[in-house]
Amino acid sequence: MCSHGPCLQAHGVEKIFSIGPISPEEEKLLEACLPELKKNIEKGKAFAKPAKPPEIENLKCDFHPHVQAMPTGDVVIVNSDPVLHNTKSFFDRTPVFNLALPNQGQRITRSVKRSGIMRIECDAHGWMLGWAYVADNPYYAITQKDGTFTIADIPPGGYTLVAWQEFTGPIEVSVTVKAKEATSINLELKK
Repeated sequence: MCSHGPCLQAHGVEKIFSIGPISPEEEKLLEACLPELKKNIEKGKAFAKPAKPPEIENLKCDFHPHVQAMPTGDVVIVNSDPVLHNTKSFFDRTPVFNLALPNQGQRITRSVKRSGIMRIECDAHGWMLGWAYVADNPYYAITQKDGTFTIADIPPGGYTLVAWQEFTGPIEVSVTVKAKEATSINLELKK
């Protein structure tokens, strides 16, 4: 429960956080999965240039979006709250950035040069946790609320599909993509 005075004042409610038993039926488990073709990528489409750099937003003492995918490059860290946030990120235990954001509306751009799962935390609010998958190839997606995803324009061949979810971790499966055919795969994430 957040009883942090400035948070309570800024948002008007106490935040209650609980994580119960995780089951495949839970919407969050399905929605926040990051499938990506990870191995055997030798050729294919180029990265699409984003219209603007991705953002990690501190909003109502939470990270928005909670889980996102982005290419390597610039990311903008934003404080939309009238309270201090100290946003930091890591690949495993290696720090990427550690930024004090005391002002509402403050925006700081940082470059992320490494790919992988980046954990995002706030030192001022211990419950704040977010994730960014920083991709080194354009063949990735974030699942929809029903757990479906599409990765388009994959050259024919054999690949390893890696799917990551914050409660289950990664799983790997082999996938064969045939020319001019849709490929379907069912993934079962287990803790």
